[in-house]
Amino acid sequence: MTTNVFEFLEEENPQAVILRDFYEAIVGVAPGEDGLPVLVYSTDEIFRLLQSRDKMSYADAMVYLEALVSGLHVVRHKPVFLKNFSQGAIDRLEGALTSNQRNESSS
Repeated sequence: MTTNVFEFLEEENPQAVILRDFYEAIVGVAPGEDGLPVLVYSTDEIFRLLQSRDKMSYADAMVYLEALVSGLHVVRHKPVFLKNFSQGAIDRLEGALTSNQRNESSS
């Protein structure tokens, strides 16, 4: 049995991309595009690290994060990036989806 996420990936998908500067932002493992496990990173935590640890401005951190995510677009075994939403944002999204479903069923 594996004792940590890195040992697990070494056994199950040794080609999985690991962003070594952002260990603290790892929130889990999920199936990648080919079904093999890849790391899941919190974009909120990466953003926080860029600002606090690397002393980036809000704008610079946004540019860096955008470049990081888009730069991995064509890479196999790339990580998944998770955007955390507040409960208020989730409630608004659920309301919009429910309203949209009502509109579709009435047409």
